Amino acid sequence: MESIKTIKGIDNNTWNKFKGIAAKNGLKMPDMFRTMVNEYEKSSNFWNKILNSKRIISEIEASALLKNNERIRNEKGYR
Repeated sequence: MESIKTIKGIDNNTWNKFKGIAAKNGLKMPDMFRTMVNEYEKSSNFWNKILNSKRIISEIEASALLKNNERIRNEKGYR
């Protein structure tokens, strides 16, 4: 048997919402907590891959694109 863990600082409203979410998904609370942690890790890894991946274009190309974008906006009257 696993030991009981305590999460401090959770108010009754939040705890009741958590219990409700678990019940709606047909999960016991430990399973719901495990699912939430796993989904958070997947989400975090996804954004790390996107934000910290190898650059597609160089700094020079990016600068040229920004200048071109600014020129087009001025020509067409965009603000």
